[in-house]
Amino acid sequence: MNKKSAQFGICLFVICFVCQAAIACVCSPYPPCFSASGTWPHCNYRLICPSGYSCCAFRECYNRDTHKCCHWYDGDYGDQVCPIGTICCGDTKCCDGECEICTDGQCVSRCEGGGDCCNGDCCNHDACETCEDGECITKCDPLKCESCDGQGECEVCDGDTNKQCCNGSCCNQSCCDDWDCEKCKDGGCQTCLRKAASYEEFGSCSKVPDPSWPTPAPANGCGPGGDDGISDDPANCSLPDNSSFKSACDFHDQCYGTCGNSKGGCDSTFGDNMAAACNGNSPLCWTVCTVQRTIYWAAVAIVGGECYEAAQMGACACCDCN
Repeated sequence: MNKKSAQFGICLFVICFVCQAAIACVCSPYPPCFSASGTWPHCNYRLICPSGYSCCAFRECYNRDTHKCCHWYDGDYGDQVCPIGTICCGDTKCCDGECEICTDGQCVSRCEGGGDCCNGDCCNHDACETCEDGECITKCDPLKCESCDGQGECEVCDGDTNKQCCNGSCCNQSCCDDWDCEKCKDGGCQTCLRKAASYEEFGSCSKVPDPSWPTPAPANGCGPGGDDGISDDPANCSLPDNSSFKSACDFHDQCYGTCGNSKGGCDSTFGDNMAAACNGNSPLCWTVCTVQRTIYWAAVAIVGGECYEAAQMGACACCDCN
């Protein structure tokens, strides 16, 4: 070996030795929770987490009073800090310890059916329960007439659209065609229909047909009713003549007993029907029949007012829901 070769080899050896020494004298990397002092080979590692804190997997300082450290190993130590009371789940999640469970690395509610988790209990979704102030309570408001439909929804008056809520009570829909119809008044349900106590009151109210009144209205022939001595056939014509006013009288009774009919209209039709009963008879029968027709028509026209009023008050009711 010549002198130059020997010198080159010596220089190369020195360079390699210095480089190796420089590398060996650096302390190895230290975790975030620690600091290192000294030089190789006398490297000293010191925990630097504050008082009350611990190091999680050599990587993170956490408050022992409020958090905990989750560990797992998948080729390298992992670290995750979760609040106390939660469940470590997977490598990134902290599940609610009261309301959730960890399934396949995912936080899943432990309350079935979509119910709220409430202070460790599961509220019943189908019973319309919700969590409020740490307690399961119904979300349906009784003052709004709400009840649960069994599927988690509140409905008013059991879903009956023919009813309306009135201060917590369900009134039948405001109407005037049934005695069950109600309206909301003075904080409660009140019947829409009523019978007037007098004809004066009857005259000033909003009148509708009484749903309980018979149709057609009652009829009892001629006269106010019963054995009143008023004949249905005052002309009393012999066969083959027929001068009976019974059909005309029955129609007149039913006309008076139909809500809303006018007295004058009923009396006029009564006269026409009696005239029709007289027509077609023999001249003598027609003459007697026509005289009796005039008497009967004058009687109802002049003194039939009370009968008309009584019939109308029976056929009509006052409705306060119009």
